[in-house]
Amino acid sequence: MASNLLDRLDSVVYNSSMETKVCTKCNKTKTFDSFSWKDKPKERLSTICKECHKKYRYAYYRNNKDSEQERIYIRKKEIRKWFNEYRASLSCSKCGESHPACIVFHHRNPKEKDMEVSKMASGGWSKIRVKNEVSKCDTLCSNCHKKLHWKLNERV
Repeated sequence: MASNLLDRLDSVVYNSSMETKVCTKCNKTKTFDSFSWKDKPKERLSTICKECHKKYRYAYYRNNKDSEQERIYIRKKEIRKWFNEYRASLSCSKCGESHPACIVFHHRNPKEKDMEVSKMASGGWSKIRVKNEVSKCDTLCSNCHKKLHWKLNERV
């Protein structure tokens, strides 16, 4: 019986005709936008609202600070390693320079820029978000990038 109840709670599926849902932690009725996706492809929302999840994560971090800081450090290190390997596979689209220390990303449209790609990678952002930002960019070496900005500034 309890298993059946848990199965039903876990399998709450997003339904466009239904506008609210009850959080299993605080038992408050909230709108769908108050819940994160548990499984977006299957359109399943989390059973706990964002506010309760935030409180839970804060308390968990406070009680497990050392292990959480280690986990964050390792994640950032892995993302930086991946990013450096990714950058090593690229070359400048203008001159062909391929040394990873020289490769930079120039945003084609500055209005679409969320953040500098290198800052995202060093900050531990997900690979997907870094790749999405890279897709808005041209790959250049630092010299070609500086020359490009020199020309852009001359137009102003």
